[in-house]
Amino acid sequence: MVSAFSLDRNLHVSESMTIHSKYPNSSFLSTLTGHLIDLPQRVADLFCALDGLEDSNFSTALDADPLARIWEMMVATILKESGLTVFSSGGIGPDFTTVNHSKKIVVEAICATPGEDGRPDSVPPLVPRPDFQKVPVDQLLLRIRSAIHDKKQVLDRYRETGVISSEDLCVIAISSSKLSQARSCVPCLGVTATLGYGGPYAVFDSRTAEKIEEGLLLKENVRKVNNSLVDTLAFLDDSNSMIAGILYSDASMYSLNFALTEATYFIHNPKAQQCVLPGTFKVGHELWTILSTEGDCWKTYDITRSAS
Repeated sequence: MVSAFSLDRNLHVSESMTIHSKYPNSSFLSTLTGHLIDLPQRVADLFCALDGLEDSNFSTALDADPLARIWEMMVATILKESGLTVFSSGGIGPDFTTVNHSKKIVVEAICATPGEDGRPDSVPPLVPRPDFQKVPVDQLLLRIRSAIHDKKQVLDRYRETGVISSEDLCVIAISSSKLSQARSCVPCLGVTATLGYGGPYAVFDSRTAEKIEEGLLLKENVRKVNNSLVDTLAFLDDSNSMIAGILYSDASMYSLNFALTEATYFIHNPKAQQCVLPGTFKVGHELWTILSTEGDCWKTYDITRSAS
């Protein structure tokens, strides 16, 4: 009799051969050995969800932009672990397509980038220093907003050319894996870039030191170096109503404690033309925003437990 532990190990051995045997000449895969973390196994496990869904240039792209391909594996993993059947367009449409309750959902995946080196609004590289460094929140937000803008344009083109229909639910999946400083931001940058929630604050009684109020500051925009403003209220803008929501993740394949589900958010667009049903994606946080009964402000709730 094979024990459950032994069976699990045998399954992993089989899985670990998949991507490494399928793409034996990948220079990226050859760099994964010799680390504290078993990166070859981690990539093999993630690839199991993407296997068979890759586009024709996956082999070249794996070496040219490995983090983007890893993010595709993560998105496929999230979708399949949510119990969804996933389809690929083969490079002629959205990265992923699935169906939930007779509704077609299309997903476009992107890794936000730091921007071009030396440009004034790009994210400066993280330089090892013995002292504290300020997190470049504004530059990070600009990169997340740029990722949303770029993928919205792609989805717009798909609709204009008939690749997807006006009835399809559009989701943008954004990874911050190329923005290492993003993981220190509270709330996550996906929330700030779409709903304008800034950093946390607290008010204390000066006499008793008792906390009397706490919340998140409003951050409606980011000022670029040229003084122009970029809004951080993407989901409160009717022009983005075609986007049903974003899957946002700070998960990094290189993390010692890799927790894809816990590090991923699904942020519903309160002004979406059509909504993704709550609980569709099994993620660590699912955020639902509604207009207050007074009609003067938006309120966001974490519905993860109630949706599951």
